[in-house]
Amino acid sequence: MGDQTQQQLERMMKMFLDEQAANKARQDELNRKLEALTLDLASIKEATAVTGSNTQERTSKTKGPAISTGSETQSGNSIFPKVTKLDFPKYNGLEDPMGWISRCEHFFRHQQTPEEEKV
Repeated sequence: MGDQTQQQLERMMKMFLDEQAANKARQDELNRKLEALTLDLASIKEATAVTGSNTQERTSKTKGPAISTGSETQSGNSIFPKVTKLDFPKYNGLEDPMGWISRCEHFFRHQQTPEEEKV
């Protein structure tokens, strides 16, 4: 009975050590993937920081303060606005032109179009 118990303990110890080695290999692989993702995230943040500064320069050229609709989420230094579709109003010649101009101004405000880009 002593030899049988010893053999069973040895088998269990071998299984334990094999499982421990497999867990270490999985952990090392996860660490490599995490490091790669961290590097990717850093490069994305760097790229969006450059893009974000260009966007801020464009916004500062617009007439008046930027209007926040509450549809923006901020992550780090980057702002990702939610996309909403707003078609440019067409004038059909039958309606009041002042109403059409008002809708055009709303469109330009919503798009944050600089004054020099308006046609």
